[in-house]
Amino acid sequence: MNPALKPGEPSDRLAWTALACDPARSIVVEACAGSGKTWLLTARLFRLLLAGAKPEHILAITFTRKAAEEMQSRLHELLRECALADPSQLAQWLAERGAPVDEATMARARALAGEVLTSPRGVTINTFHGWFTSLCQLAPLSSGFSRQSEPTEQTDFWMDQAIAALTRQALAQAQTEPQCLAALNTLANHLGREGQHKVLKEALGNRVACMLVHNNPRAPGLAEVFDLLPHQQWPQAHLQLSPWKALCLQLARDLALGTPAQQAAAATLEGLCSASCEGMESALGLFESLCRFFLKADGLPRTGPPFRATKGQLAQADFDEMAFQATLAAVQDGLSHAQ
Repeated sequence: MNPALKPGEPSDRLAWTALACDPARSIVVEACAGSGKTWLLTARLFRLLLAGAKPEHILAITFTRKAAEEMQSRLHELLRECALADPSQLAQWLAERGAPVDEATMARARALAGEVLTSPRGVTINTFHGWFTSLCQLAPLSSGFSRQSEPTEQTDFWMDQAIAALTRQALAQAQTEPQCLAALNTLANHLGREGQHKVLKEALGNRVACMLVHNNPRAPGLAEVFDLLPHQQWPQAHLQLSPWKALCLQLARDLALGTPAQQAAAATLEGLCSASCEGMESALGLFESLCRFFLKADGLPRTGPPFRATKGQLAQADFDEMAFQATLAAVQDGLSHAQ
C-alpha cells in the first residue's frame, strides 16, 4: 500500500485520487453520503476507457436505479465535455482524475465520446437485481425466469426484519449489554415508535456513515444529537419534550362538555397538567399518575368511561368526536411507548 494511504495519516488529495482512479489497482472506498463516491466511480470508468478498455467490456453495478442513472449521466456528460473542451480545461480534468496530461492522452479523451456512443452496447451500468435479471432472461429455460419476469422490491420488508431482529437482540442482552436497549428507548421516548423506526431505517440506509461516526471519538453523542441536556433523563425528558400537556388540556376541555363523571375527570386531568415535572422524583410521580389515568394496569389504553363519547358531548357544537379520539390515542400511545 502506498504510504499516503495508511489509516490515520494525511494524504495529498490529488495523489490519493490518482491512486484511487488508477485502473491497474483494485480499490475499496468506504465513505458517507455526499462524499464524492459517484464522482470517483465515474472517474475510474473514464480512466478505464482512457486505458483502452472497450465500452462493452465494462460493467459497473450499484444498488439503486437512481445511482445507476446518475453514474451513466455523469459519464456521458464528462465524455461530451472532454470532446468540446479547450486544451487547458481538458488538461485540468485529466489531472484531477490522475491521468497523464500529454497530447496522446488528450487526443484519446476527445475521441472517447464517439467511441462510446457508437459502441453496440456501450458501458453497462446497472443495479445488482437489474444485472442478474438480464442474465436470467438470456437463459430462460435453465433459469426458469421469463423475459417478462421482474424481481420484486423488498427493501422495506427486509429493513423491518432487521429492525425487529435488533430489538429482540437488545431485549435478550438487556442485562449484559444494556447500551443498545437504552439507545432504542431514548429514540422511542422522544420520537415515538414511528419516529424511532424512521431513524433506524435511515441508519440502515447509511450504514457506512453510521459506522464511521460510531468509531469516531470526536463524534457527538446521542444526547447531543437529540438536544438532550445532561439533566434530562427518562421520564423527565419525555414530559419536558413531548407535547403531552397541550394534548391533555384539549382532552380536558372535551371531557368538560360531558357527564358529571367526565367533568370530574377533566378536573383531575387539568390538575395533572399543572403539576411540576422538575426533578426526577416529581417527574416519575407525574408520569405514573398519567399512566394510571390513561392506561389500564396491563399498560393497554383505557377505552371505557370517561373516554367514550356521550350524548352530551355529541350535542355540543365545539365537540369533534374524531379529533377527540385521535388526541386520546396520541397521548395513550406516547405514554405506552415511554413505559
